[in-house]
Amino acid sequence: MISFKTGKKIKRPLLSFQEIGLLFLCVTSAVGCTWVRMSDSGAEVRLITENTAQNCQRIGKTTATTPQKVLLNRKEVKVKAELQTLAQNEAARMGGNAIRADNETNNGKQTFTVFRCSKN
Repeated sequence: MISFKTGKKIKRPLLSFQEIGLLFLCVTSAVGCTWVRMSDSGAEVRLITENTAQNCQRIGKTTATTPQKVLLNRKEVKVKAELQTLAQNEAARMGGNAIRADNETNNGKQTFTVFRCSKN
């Protein structure tokens, strides 16, 4: 940029205050967002316990993965909710109607067993 008064080059800041504010707003919003949508069939899949699983037919396993960090660490509750939603969607695709978490979340990853249970 050149000054009209002096004709000399003026160094422009890399980002203006407005641009910095907008960038901050976008980043903080993204950290709290849930990006995974529940499918209609995934909504029919329920999370069950070890005891409940004994009365169900095991179909297979699925591993759900979602970003743990987007510039900043995301809230654990959001990551867990996304992992469960991903597992429910996949279980429905596999023909299951229930999932059981096999382990705790670890760096945005969790494994689930998929079951088909009677609808008592």
